[in-house]
Amino acid sequence: IPQGLSAEKVAKRIKFNFGIGSNYFMEIAKLRAARYLWSKTLTAYSIEDMDLLKMNIHSVSSTWNKSIYDAHVNLLRTTTEGMSAVLGGTDSLVLSTYNMTYQKPSEFSERIAKNQQLLFKEESFLDKVVDPSAGSYYIESLTNSLVQEAWKLFLEVDKKGGYLESLRQGFIQSEIELVAQQSREAMATRREIVLGSNKYPNFEEHHEELVN
Repeated sequence: IPQGLSAEKVAKRIKFNFGIGSNYFMEIAKLRAARYLWSKTLTAYSIEDMDLLKMNIHSVSSTWNKSIYDAHVNLLRTTTEGMSAVLGGTDSLVLSTYNMTYQKPSEFSERIAKNQQLLFKEESFLDKVVDPSAGSYYIESLTNSLVQEAWKLFLEVDKKGGYLESLRQGFIQSEIELVAQQSREAMATRREIVLGSNKYPNFEEHHEELVN
């Protein structure tokens, strides 16, 4: 542990920020896999306090998949993203406004974004169950797959000398760019559907009307 800090002191001060996309089950599994890996990592440092083994997660809805045209469809995206984050075990959550891609969020759009989160808690009671997705074969299988693939990546980074050295070598950047390029190609070829953009677009809609 750097600078003479104990593993316990470091663990209790770390908070993780996750961007949540619209791949519903994948995003649930992503947070579950991260929580598992974090607890295993801290266990390796001989931390036994169960509270310290819990990952502190803050989730934010992604911006890359939000559309300018047919912007109200963004409400569907942020809703599923928020549900994925909560079901995956996030501790805190921020949803972007549906109109954030083309104008400063309005009082109305900000109220809608806050109400979406209130619906999760007050009407769907998603905060009342410890692990709602536990026991689902598909999600459990997907979680295990992510754990295995993430661990392979961790080992590869470790072989290169750690995160900072991998960053200096450009390995981290190239891996991120590879995934980003695959996602862009998937949307361009409609293998990944973005409603209102590459599927069922409104051809009568004009950007000027949206801004005004």
